[in-house]
Amino acid sequence: MPLSLETNSTQPHNLKCTSTISSIPSTKFSASAPFHCPQNRNTSAQFDFPQNQRSITSSGSPQTTKLKPKLVNRTSSTLPDIIEMAPTVEETSSAPDEEGQGTEHEQKVFKPKRHRVIPNWPDEVEFDENELVLTIDTEGNHKPVRGSIQPHDVWDAKGIKYFVTFNQFHQPIKKGGHILIRFIGDVAKHERFCPIRETNWHHVNAQYKVDIVKLIRGHFVIPDGDYYDQGILKRTGKSLRQFQHHLKMKLFKPATLTKEQIYEAVPSGHPRDSWIHLVDYWYSEKGKSLSQCGKEARENQNHIHTTGPMSYANIGATFEEKNKREPSLLEIFERTHKKKDGTYVKDTQTENFLLDVEASVYTELAFNPSTSKHRLQIEDEVFKKLMYGEEAPKRPLGYGYGVKQSDVSGVREILRKDGFGCGEDNTLAFEQLKKALVDVTNENKELVKKQEDLQTKYEEGNLLLQKMTTQFGQILDIFSTGKAPTEFLNVAKSVLNMANTQVFSI
Repeated sequence: MPLSLETNSTQPHNLKCTSTISSIPSTKFSASAPFHCPQNRNTSAQFDFPQNQRSITSSGSPQTTKLKPKLVNRTSSTLPDIIEMAPTVEETSSAPDEEGQGTEHEQKVFKPKRHRVIPNWPDEVEFDENELVLTIDTEGNHKPVRGSIQPHDVWDAKGIKYFVTFNQFHQPIKKGGHILIRFIGDVAKHERFCPIRETNWHHVNAQYKVDIVKLIRGHFVIPDGDYYDQGILKRTGKSLRQFQHHLKMKLFKPATLTKEQIYEAVPSGHPRDSWIHLVDYWYSEKGKSLSQCGKEARENQNHIHTTGPMSYANIGATFEEKNKREPSLLEIFERTHKKKDGTYVKDTQTENFLLDVEASVYTELAFNPSTSKHRLQIEDEVFKKLMYGEEAPKRPLGYGYGVKQSDVSGVREILRKDGFGCGEDNTLAFEQLKKALVDVTNENKELVKKQEDLQTKYEEGNLLLQKMTTQFGQILDIFSTGKAPTEFLNVAKSVLNMANTQVFSI
């Protein structure tokens, strides 16, 4: 997409961005911010600053909005101004079916409510990882980015990697971790990486998994290690199961549709044979049995979390950042099962369970006032006893996806609390980022040197070719007279051999 930018060095928010595409009428709207235009999008828009904003409806007709650009001033004079940008443009198009024909299903192909790159961020100023994510490009430049970053933004950001922070359990956290998890969820919807016919992630071809790891590492800065690769694959398998469940809820209607009709409801972007294989699995006795087990498990849930897409890992990281200590299991459980109004989900035992835990903790402290145990340690012990009884679960509650019982008990638990956990410290992670920057810079220097060497050899070869052309022109003139001696022909052959030797040595 052709794109031109004009900036004023004294006013960083006075920016003009012009992009022209022929698919829809040229439309103007304004925003006082650097605007990131995605690639490979069949859309068009023209941006002119600072005029009135306009948006584009699904029919392609422009519609004026009342949104205005807003400049947010930072309190510190050392920080650059952060520009907020409001306009939103959406375009819908018919999704092609397997034969390439359009269907009535419409999908969003462009939603430029984009993230903003913050230029000239001072190196000595820290930034909030909950609101900002660090990026690195192929030239080794790193910039903080803020705002909404959707999976399609990651797909379109060619040559840009997003830095991801991990906690002591190798779980992705902060804004970079949130972007990574959402992107993995989108990858699981692509037949190229996750065929929907596969109902058992362990049976998926190894090459698919290799391609997934390479893809993720091509878009994100992730520490080296098999543990991180396995974490990527586990989350992808979970996302594939969630996507298959979504398709089942949306398209699998055996009560109202025949089996043949369900066969015809092939999801966009997936081959017919994969869809039929998945439908047959849902009709099989094994599929029905597992589905019934899942329904019964959901009906028997006594506690329902209320944090939506916010992960346990991020909630724990936010608590630790604010209180300078790890939260207890009781504190995490309370924060993840309480609604915004302070109440709990109806028809659950959450509130009674919390009251029982608090009463047991109070009793333990009252009868053992001289105990050397910290209150948080007592809370964890009481929580586990009342939640699990005598049997320790394989997946303990309160830690998030991917944490096993062995990670939070025994030797590993003691070492982790003493500061010898298996996860990456933020300082170590940033050191790794610096190393990545140095590696990219060195690679670029080598490429530049190779390009310079090739350019030099090209110029030498071109000069030699010019000399050969001149000399052989003179030789042909002499031979055309018919008076050239035989020795002169031998000299011409010798010159030609020397020229060939020099050309092939370049």
